[in-house]
Order: sequence, then structure tokens, then C-alpha cells
Amino acid sequence: MLWFEYAAGLGVDALEFDLQMTKDDVLVAFHDREFDKLTNATGLVRDMSFAEMQKTVDVSESYEKYADVLVSPPSIESIFERFAGTDLKFNVEIKTEIGLKDIVAEKLCSLLEEYRVEGRMLVASFDSESLVAFRQRCGHAVATSGSAEETEKSLIPILLGLDRWWLRPGYLSVLQLPLEAAGFDLTDKKIIERAHAHGMAVQYWVVNDEEEMRKVIESGADGILTDEVEKLMSVLEEMGYYPANNVSELKKFLD
Repeated sequence: MLWFEYAAGLGVDALEFDLQMTKDDVLVAFHDREFDKLTNATGLVRDMSFAEMQKTVDVSESYEKYADVLVSPPSIESIFERFAGTDLKFNVEIKTEIGLKDIVAEKLCSLLEEYRVEGRMLVASFDSESLVAFRQRCGHAVATSGSAEETEKSLIPILLGLDRWWLRPGYLSVLQLPLEAAGFDLTDKKIIERAHAHGMAVQYWVVNDEEEMRKVIESGADGILTDEVEKLMSVLEEMGYYPANNVSELKKFLD
């Protein structure tokens, strides 16, 4: 929550986070299915209760200034509780195992309905099964990006110039793309224009380099996912997209 608060204070448009589920079926914001790489803990997120996680798991141990602070993964509900009343949008990526797809879809969609953020939400997943389950539960009320398979099926016709005949986006509202794949530059302006022609927005992940940020913006991208929020805000200001922000003051937030 410290980082979400900081990003919101800098003026981002949306918060992006990954979704996992605890032993007692609480949806939490965490990147991996295991704690091992990113925290002081080990084992599967699914094998630990939310209460136990809040008492023991620290995602900030590699940050010197938070050496004495326990920062645990927040529940998805707590994120909505804090930010549903703001203008922020949300981008959630389902990363749970496929066997949990139905209960995850039910719980996530119920939270979106409870906090009335369906129209400000984009749900993503690399797994088609997880997205299908979510779409069946939430219908057209919530925008979704494509699974790895769905994105490939939409992107290949565009790259080959055949999308006028062979592309049917279906549920895809957004193409979320890396900067390149299989030797193709996916930031080409023509890709974005063709996606727009089919009613799809285009966002890129994860863009942390300033030159790459400028290139993506100039190509007409609709969104950028970044770890370097301050850097991106500066680039956007430089290119005339935002008025100057008092970043130096906002930096004091976490001090």
C-alpha cells in the first residue's frame, strides 16, 4: 500500500497489480505464486492464510529505508476500499493457477460490483481459461485484455497486413504488449493504428527506459505500464501531456 499511495500521489492514471489467493481464499496483490523471490518468506501464497501472511511476510526487506518495517501484500479489497473513491483506474492481472479460475472469478467480480469500479477496471491474464471464467461471471461489464493465445491471434494478422479479413477481437478491449517479440518491433505506429481500427486500445509493458517511453508515446500508445513512475511523469511533462508536478515535494511522502 505504501507504493500504491506513492504512485497515486505522483498522479498516475491507474494502479496495476497482480492477483494471488491465500489459503483462506483472500485475494491479495502479489506478483508470484511463491514468496521465495520477493520476500523474506518461502512457499506458496496459496498455502498461507491471509492473517498469517500479514504477520510474517515482508515485501520490503530489500529496501534499506524499510528495514525495520513489515510491509505485507495487501488484500484486493483493501486496495478498493482505499482507492475506489478516487478517479484512479485499475489493471489487475490474474496469476493464480487455472484450477482456481472459478472461485477467483466469483470473488473478483463480486468485489468489483461491491465497490462499483467495473467501468474503471481492466482484467488481464496470460491464461485463457482464467479470462474465460472471469468473462462468464462478469460479462461485458468489465474490460479485459487478451491471454497470450488471444493476443497472438489478434497480433499476427495485424503484422501480416491481413487483419481486415481475419481479425475478430471478440472480448478483447486492450492489447497489452511487450516492446518487441520474435524480432518484431511491436511499438510500430501501424500496429497501434490497426488495433484502434478494430476498437482495441494498446498498452505496453514494462517500459522503464526514457527513450523507449518517448518512442511508445510518439507512436500513439494508449498506456504505459512502468516501474519508473517519476521518470515517466517527467517524460510526459516534457512532451506536453501534463502540467508540471511538484515531484520533489511528493518524493518526501515515503521519507
